[in-house]
Amino acid sequence: MKGKSSILSAVLILTLGVVLVIINRSLRPEGIVICGGVMFLVAAVLNIFFFMGEDAADNGKRRNGGALTRIFGWLSSIAGLILGLCMLVFESSFTPLIPYIFGGVLILAAAFHFYVLSLSYRPIVFPGWTYVIPVLILVAGVWVFFMDGNTSSSLMMILTGSGLCVFSVGVIIESVFIHSYNKQLRKGVVAGQPAAHDTKVEDVDATDAAAQPEKSKLRTLDEADK
Repeated sequence: MKGKSSILSAVLILTLGVVLVIINRSLRPEGIVICGGVMFLVAAVLNIFFFMGEDAADNGKRRNGGALTRIFGWLSSIAGLILGLCMLVFESSFTPLIPYIFGGVLILAAAFHFYVLSLSYRPIVFPGWTYVIPVLILVAGVWVFFMDGNTSSSLMMILTGSGLCVFSVGVIIESVFIHSYNKQLRKGVVAGQPAAHDTKVEDVDATDAAAQPEKSKLRTLDEADK
């Protein structure tokens, strides 16, 4: 996702997490299922719109570095859409599965952060303390997943809501580091160059951008030879 869409998604998920924590004693099991279904539907629809917008902005072009992330994003969005609809339609069937669903969501969220921090945005190196974020989400996810099936448990709601909040904060922190890296990289590339490099910072792919300084040097040498 691009920077603005990532921040918007993070804010929405953060809001949902706060709501789950606040109303942790108010929801009955059926209400928890409905809340979960709406959560999956909203997240899936937003992601689908964001990915469609990215496709339109790229004019059909695909960057090799982001292909795996794009495919995973589309598959997870479609799966979330189907799961959300099923939870709303077959409400009673999903009631005993809530701990496994919420726990699984948090475990996948932790895996997503581990992937982003370690592989997705190379050569960006995130500080070591940022890995605390997926660890906390993973602990909450495992805890919820292995609960005894008491879907009305306020503890499950607090853990799930807290995990979503930590996930959102992590997305915002990662977006800040990525934006800062791309901004510094662009300053190095643009120095002494004409205004033809007016590409938005959020559109700069980390893998492609890393090669730009060398290309700029080659262009400078060619011009000197002429």
